[in-house]
Amino acid sequence: FLFRSINAGQTWETINVEESVGRFSFDIQAESADEAWITTQDYASGLGRAIYKTEDGGVTWQQKTLGGNTGVFIRLLDQNHIFCQANKGVTTSADDGATWESHNINGYGSAEYNGLISGCNMACTAGDTIWVGTSEGRIARSTLYGQEHTRFNAAVGEFIQCVSFADHQKGMLIYYDLNTGAYG
Repeated sequence: FLFRSINAGQTWETINVEESVGRFSFDIQAESADEAWITTQDYASGLGRAIYKTEDGGVTWQQKTLGGNTGVFIRLLDQNHIFCQANKGVTTSADDGATWESHNINGYGSAEYNGLISGCNMACTAGDTIWVGTSEGRIARSTLYGQEHTRFNAAVGEFIQCVSFADHQKGMLIYYDLNTGAYG
């Protein structure tokens, strides 16, 4: 189910996304009052990961992708560029979702993954740049709308759960130390 408000959150309408039955969603990004995107995961139901878009306030949804790199978070970088990531897999669009390209990011550790508490707070964007934390205490940064990738050691706890940047230079993060159970 999806919930939609058109009055600043005072009331909410329940919408059943029938097109994605058998999957669940980690992330939603609104493009306008009527347009939004969601990521979906199947977790072994056989349906695969997919991205859906609505243009009518959630009444109907169109599947836009199907594949392993699309099921965790989605970011709308501008009116044309869309970025999706599922750990080391990335799927991008440069034409508002008409066509998509997928690739893997080199340099992730064999057991390294992106921290997922909620798709909406796990990654941050500024212009053409995306930052996301990893399970090994690193920040994965993608630039040029997801075409170039670098990773930085953050010198903090093991598991970076949330990243936020005010601009291309100033950022903050929240981490969880798996050894001590402390947040920082």
